[in-house]
Amino acid sequence: MTVPANSRRTLRVKPVLVRSSVRSAKTFDSSVTYLSDLQEFAAQRGVGLPTPIFVKDRSFHGGVILLNGTSYSKGLGLAANTVILYDLNRQYQSFAALAGIAEDIASREPRGSINLTIFCDGKCQFDSGSMYPDTTPQPVEVDVCNIQTLVIRVSSNWDSNGDMRNDFGNLADARLIGRARAD
Repeated sequence: MTVPANSRRTLRVKPVLVRSSVRSAKTFDSSVTYLSDLQEFAAQRGVGLPTPIFVKDRSFHGGVILLNGTSYSKGLGLAANTVILYDLNRQYQSFAALAGIAEDIASREPRGSINLTIFCDGKCQFDSGSMYPDTTPQPVEVDVCNIQTLVIRVSSNWDSNGDMRNDFGNLADARLIGRARAD
């Protein structure tokens, strides 16, 4: 419809009821799927930063994943300014991990720092805030039921005059819990 400038038209609007399609409730088993056993959909590390983008089942520099004096055989070693995407295809119930600064670089100068954020279908569901070597590792628990895309983002805090040489973190026991059953 076109309305000429400086004129009026009266419109009658008929409301339409929009019903959301409610899916049947899924049931989940109690299985555990580690992110390090999955193929990521995509991953990127900040422009100009060297590869690897991240490391599976090791700290970023190749050591054991170590947080608060405890070693973990499964998880991800992450560098600042890394983004990893996983296509969950709405098949999992929850995501859990323990996040902290990689202990194999914790005593180096300048002091390492990161911020971990987890996004589910574009919405931030977890934000660690600034983490440093003396920050207690943080448990991550996110509901991913009916989530298509899980995004893990590790950012630098841009302290130490932008020196990111030691901005590395570990995501220990990064896992998806409960897989949808075919009912």
